[in-house]
Amino acid sequence: MSSATPHTPMILAGEFLRAMGGAASVVAVSPHPDDVALSCGGLLLEMRPLADVALLTVFSASRWMLGADLEPISAEAVTARRQREEQCYADLLGARLVMLDAADSSLRGYDADSECADHALDERLACQVETSLAESLDRIRPDLVLGPAAIGGHVDHRLVSDGLLSLSKTRDWSLVLYEDLPYAASTPNRKGRGFRSDCVVKVSIAAAINLKIELLRTYASQIDDATCRRVRAHACRTQGEIVERFLIEKARNPG
Repeated sequence: MSSATPHTPMILAGEFLRAMGGAASVVAVSPHPDDVALSCGGLLLEMRPLADVALLTVFSASRWMLGADLEPISAEAVTARRQREEQCYADLLGARLVMLDAADSSLRGYDADSECADHALDERLACQVETSLAESLDRIRPDLVLGPAAIGGHVDHRLVSDGLLSLSKTRDWSLVLYEDLPYAASTPNRKGRGFRSDCVVKVSIAAAINLKIELLRTYASQIDDATCRRVRAHACRTQGEIVERFLIEKARNPG
């Protein structure tokens, strides 16, 4: 983990991009449709005039959605709806969307408990995820990659986070990890990489918080009102600040 970038109490999106080497091209990597919107949607809104943004969604095939246990629906229908929501969000954000169509944990035999259990990752799947990430990121060639810190320990988040960390060793893009929401808003679920104070930046999203929450409602099949309230409360948990927090794993030298 790099400690070259000093801790800053709170900065603006433009300062954040300059600290990351003057990033003009950003890829926000989302394990599932909605993770980026939940976890770093404020930053993405703040940086819209400043950088070209692409969304890269890894596990976009699923059988889980709100109410699916009460009214069974096919995995094909769930997947189609979740992918439509992700495309709608990308369009509203003004970002290019790349979806990898990998099968998420709900299609691989996990349930709500086991998907966040502390177990070893499937090495074959981890290799497949890293290869897919490499192909997409090498094609896009971003300056900065945003990815999950895997707070909460969700198996899909861990696979994506580990893949990005491995790739960052041989790529020249900056790597910054976001707090996985809503997991990070629940203290008992704060498993994952520790947010060391000397490597953490807090980016102000005061101007974007209302629109961030509004855009979360794009994901009607996945995000309810209670989750929206938790996300807002988490951003405002420090008096006088409305922020998203990020862990700097690797920063290019500023240009």
